[in-house]
Amino acid sequence: MTQDGRGLQMLKDTYLVGNKASQVFRKIFLFAAIIFCPGWSLLVAQNVLRVPAGETHNLKGEYHAIDTLYLGAGATLALDQPTVRLLIEVAYLEGDATIDGRGEPGVDGKDGQRGRDGTAETPATNGEKGESGGSGGRGTNLDLYVSFASVAGQLTIDLSGGSAGSGGNGGDGGDAYVFCGQYIRGTSGGDAGAAGSSGVPGNLRLIVTSELGRDSIVHQKRYGWLGEEGEAGQPGGFLPYNCNKDDGQPDLVYGQPGEVSGSFPSIGPESNLPDDHLNFGTFPENPPAASDRLANLPMGLPRGATFGDVYRRIMSALEYGRYRPPSVQRWRDGFALITQLEQIYPDGRPLDGRERWSQSIKVAHSPSILSYLKSLIFARRGYFRVMVFLVGKRDGLLTTSRPVSREEALAWFKTSVGELPSDLQSKSFGPDHRVSVLVYEFVKRENYEEAYITEPVRLPVTDHLERSYLLERLRKSE
Repeated sequence: MTQDGRGLQMLKDTYLVGNKASQVFRKIFLFAAIIFCPGWSLLVAQNVLRVPAGETHNLKGEYHAIDTLYLGAGATLALDQPTVRLLIEVAYLEGDATIDGRGEPGVDGKDGQRGRDGTAETPATNGEKGESGGSGGRGTNLDLYVSFASVAGQLTIDLSGGSAGSGGNGGDGGDAYVFCGQYIRGTSGGDAGAAGSSGVPGNLRLIVTSELGRDSIVHQKRYGWLGEEGEAGQPGGFLPYNCNKDDGQPDLVYGQPGEVSGSFPSIGPESNLPDDHLNFGTFPENPPAASDRLANLPMGLPRGATFGDVYRRIMSALEYGRYRPPSVQRWRDGFALITQLEQIYPDGRPLDGRERWSQSIKVAHSPSILSYLKSLIFARRGYFRVMVFLVGKRDGLLTTSRPVSREEALAWFKTSVGELPSDLQSKSFGPDHRVSVLVYEFVKRENYEEAYITEPVRLPVTDHLERSYLLERLRKSE
C-alpha cells in the first residue's frame, strides 16, 4: 500500500472506530432515502474516487455515495446535473480543490445580415435584426453530506449561474439604386439583438458532521455575468449615380438606424441561498487614496431604514445607469459596493455599448473636425472609472496616501460575490451610519502600458454620479 493509501486508511479507521453510532445513522438514512425518495434507486456507489492533481472528473448522475474521496491539489469535481446529492464518508484534500457546479454560459447571438444592395430591377433591402443572446444556465443545486474531512487546503464549491450571451449587432441597410429625378428613400438598419438573462446561482445544503475541515469549505455563488445588447445597424447609403440637368437630380432621403431597446440586461429571478459559507471579501477599512470622495451622500431614507434598504436603493440606481452587477464586500460594520471598471468620456459620461466595458482605449465619436484632427496628431487618452459605495458607521473616513493601480481596482471586482450578506439585510441603518462614495479615475495614454490615477481632482464625485445617471436615483425616495 502506498503512503497516501496508508494515510487514507488511518484517517478512515480513526473515524470509524469512534463513530459507530454515526455509521448506524447513515445506514438508516440511506435506507429511508431509498424507500421514500425513488430517485435514490439510481444511486451510484463508489468505494474510492481519486482525482489527481490538476485534473477534472465529471461526476455523472444525480445521486452519489462515495466511501473515500481523494482530491489532489488543483483537482476539480465537475457536476453535470441540475441537482446533485452527494454523500461522502471520508474526504481527503491534498491542496486547494474545487467542486464545480456552475451553469452553462449563454451563446452570443449572431449578427444580422447586411441588406442587399438595390439594382435597376430590385429594390435594396433593410438590414436584419441581430439575434438575441442565449440565457445563462442555472447553477447546480447541491446537497453535500460529508462525515469526515482532512483538508490541507481549501475546498471551493462554485454554484454560480452561467453568464448571459450578448445580443448580435443589427445588420446595416443595403445601398439603394438611384433613379434620376425621383424620390429615393434609403434602407434602414437592423435592430440590435437583446442580451440573454444571466443564470441564477444554485442552492447548497451542506452537512459536515466533523469539525475538522468545516472551515476550509467555501461556497461561492453569484449571478452569471450580464450580456451586452448588440449595436444597431446603420442605414444604407446610395449607389453612385450620374444625373444631368435634363434628367433632374434625385430627392434622396436616408433611412433610419436600427433600434436599441436600452433595457437593462436581465438578471434571473432571486433564489433563496444560505451564505454561511460564502467567500465575502473585505474592503480595506482605510481605503487607498481616491481621485475624489463624498463623505456623506444624502439619500433621504425613511426612518427605520435597514442596510438592506440602502443596498436596494443603490442597486436600483446602478440598474437605471445600466451598470453590471457590482461586487459586494464587507467594510467595517457594513458593506462596500464596487462597480466594474468602465471607460468614460472626458466629461464623465460612460461610453456606449460594449466599448464601455473594454479595457483598451476606444475612439470616442468626435463632436467636431478639430477634435478629430487632434486625435490624429496626439496620442489618444482613455478615461476609466471605478466607483465604491461605502455603507457603515459615521466614523472619520480616512484614506491612505498609497495610490491604487488600475489592476488592483480590477481585482476588487473579482474577489467577492454579488449579494448582500444575510446578517446585514435587516440591520438598522441609523443616524450613526452614512453612505460615502469614492471615485477612482484612471487615465491611460495610447502606447503606454501603465494607467495612472487622476490627481488632483479632475471631476468631483457629484459630477461623476450625475453624468452616469445615478445621482437622481440615489436621492429619490422609494
